[in-house]
Amino acid sequence: MNQELADMTDVSLTVSTEDFDQQAAVWEKTWPLYVQLWDSLQIIHKNQTQARGFLYAGKIYTLQGDNMRAVRILEKGMSVIPPTDPQLKLFEQLYSEAKRRAESYIDFITESPHEILCEIVRHLDTFELSQCIDVCGTWRSMLFGCSVAWRDINTKTSDFWRREVGFALLPTVSHYIETIDIRDRPKVMRKLIVELLSQHSFPRLSSLSFLPTALGQIDISSPVYLTLDRAAETLTELRFSWGLDISLGRILSTCKSLTILELKVKYIEDCDISHDTILTRVDIEVFLAPSIAATLAPLFQHSPNLRHFYFHPRRHTADNILTSIGDHCPNLTRISTCNDILDDIYQHVPELSSRNDEDSLVLLVINSVRSIQPISSLLAKGRKTLRAMYLRPFDYALALHGWKPLSESAMPKLTYLSVTILDGTASQVHYGAILRCCPALETLLLDNETEFYGDFGDNQRIEMVEIFNAIANLTKLSFLQMYTLDIRGQAFIQMLQSRHGENTALQSLTIRGCYGITAAVLYNIAKIMSLKRLTVSFDDYYVDIIKDEETVEFTRLIALLQHLQYLELSEVPFPYEAAEVLVLSSSLRTVHLYDLQQSLSEDAQSLLIDRFSRGVSFDWA
Repeated sequence: MNQELADMTDVSLTVSTEDFDQQAAVWEKTWPLYVQLWDSLQIIHKNQTQARGFLYAGKIYTLQGDNMRAVRILEKGMSVIPPTDPQLKLFEQLYSEAKRRAESYIDFITESPHEILCEIVRHLDTFELSQCIDVCGTWRSMLFGCSVAWRDINTKTSDFWRREVGFALLPTVSHYIETIDIRDRPKVMRKLIVELLSQHSFPRLSSLSFLPTALGQIDISSPVYLTLDRAAETLTELRFSWGLDISLGRILSTCKSLTILELKVKYIEDCDISHDTILTRVDIEVFLAPSIAATLAPLFQHSPNLRHFYFHPRRHTADNILTSIGDHCPNLTRISTCNDILDDIYQHVPELSSRNDEDSLVLLVINSVRSIQPISSLLAKGRKTLRAMYLRPFDYALALHGWKPLSESAMPKLTYLSVTILDGTASQVHYGAILRCCPALETLLLDNETEFYGDFGDNQRIEMVEIFNAIANLTKLSFLQMYTLDIRGQAFIQMLQSRHGENTALQSLTIRGCYGITAAVLYNIAKIMSLKRLTVSFDDYYVDIIKDEETVEFTRLIALLQHLQYLELSEVPFPYEAAEVLVLSSSLRTVHLYDLQQSLSEDAQSLLIDRFSRGVSFDWA
C-alpha cells in the first residue's frame, strides 16, 4: 500500500494488534482507532456521497483485521461516490488489498463451530480474552456468546480489570460469571469491590474470593456485605482475607448456601446464627483470638456436615477449639491447627491434596495444644484411616493421659508423621510409644526445639533411645529428617545399622544440627545403600571431633553408593583428598558444601566443578 494512502489519515498503517503492549496497553492503543472509526461513520451518516468517511472507515477496519467489513464498507463507498472523484483510485487499491486478505485468511473464530470455539477460548485467561475481543466486532460478539470463557474472572494475571474497559464489560458477561477471584493491593481492591461487584448482579456466582497481596486497613465491610446480599442465593464458596474485623454471623445468615468458608481476619466480632449451615469446609486464621472458642461455638453447633476444619491461631492455644470440635463435630475428616505445615504434608502425601471425599479422619495437625483428650472419640473412630499427623505440644505443662489416645492402638494407614519436641515434653508425650503404633510410616520428621547449653536432660535422652528403637522397626520408612536431636549413644547407630543392606526403603536422610555426630555415625550413614538424598549438618559442639582423614573415609564410602544423587554437607572439614574421592561417584548429580571449616583449595574447587558442573556449590565460614 503506497505512502499516499497512508497519508490519508493520521492513523499510521504500521499500527496493528500485534504491536500492542502485551501487558496492559491494548485498550489505550486501540482507543484512537475506535474514536476515528466512530468519526468516520458519523461522516457517512451525514453525507453518503462523501468519499472521506468510507475511506477512513475501510482503512480502520483493515488495520483491525476485520477485512470483510472493510470490503463491504469500501464497496458501498465506491457505489455512491462520483466516478470522477480523484480518490476512486485509492478506493480500488484499498479494496483490492482488503479483498485479497479476506479471501486468503481463514478466521478460526468465525469459522469454527460454537462448541469448538468454546473449547478453545476456555483455556484463555482474562487478559488474553481482553485482547481477543478488541480484534474486531465479529470476534467480540462471538466471544461474548461463549459462556465458558467468562465463567472465571480474576485479577491475578494482568492489570486489565483495573481499567474502565474491564468494568464496562461486566454487565455484558455478568450472567455467565460463576467465579470471581480478586487479588490485588488493598486500595485497588476496594475500588474493584465497590465499582465492580456492588453495582452489578451475578445470577450464577458461586465462588467469590477477596485475597489481597497485603492486608490493608481500608474498611470494605459495606460493599462486601452488599455483594453477599446480591449473591446470597447462589454463593457456595467464600474466601476472604482482610486485616479488619468481620461479623461471621451476618455472613452465615445472609449466605445460607455456603459449603466452603475461608477467613483470614484480624478479629471475629460474632457468630450469632440460629439455623443449621451446610458448611463442609471451614478455614479460619484470626490474629486476635482471646475468646475465639466461645465465639465459634455456634458455628460448630450448627454445622452438622462439617468435614474439614483448619484453624490457625496467632499467639493463642487451640485447646478450647478442640473441645468444641469434640463436642459438636463427630464427622470431621481433617483437623488442622497449623496451616503452615499443610504444603509439606501434601507434598509427601499427594492424594490428600487431590481428594476430599473421605468418610473418616485422614488428617490431624495439632499445634499449640496441651492435650488431645477432647478429640479422643474422633481419633478412636478414625485411627484406622488416618494418613498424616503433625504434633507440636504447647509447652511443658503436660500430663501423660492427655496424649495417651495416640498410643493406645495401631494407626495402620499413617504414612506421614511430623513431631516437634519442646522443653520437657518428651517424657510426657511418649513419642516412642506413638511411633510403635505406625507400622506403615513412610515419612518421619523430628524437630527438637529444646533449649540446651551443651547437654540435654536425662529424661529426654531416655526418650530419644525409645524413639530410635521404634524407628529401627519402621521397615517402610523412606524419608527421615531430624533437626537438633541428641543422637549420642548406641541406639542411634543401631537404628542406622537397621537400614544397611540393599533392600531397605530409606531413600532420603537429613540430619541437621544434631548433637553427637561422630565418625562412627558418618560411617554407618554411608553404608545405607538405598539412599538417594543425604544431608548432614554438624552441631557446633561436635564440629571439631571429625578429622580430615575421617571425612576422606566418609566420602570414599559415599562414592560407593550406587543410588545417591544429592549430597549436602555443612560445617565439616573437607580436604582436597575428600574432593578427589567424591568425584569418583558414578551416581551423584548435585553436591552442596556449606559453612566449611576452611576454604577449599582452587584445585579442589576445579575438580568438583569439572565433575558436577552446575550441580555443585560451596562456601565456607
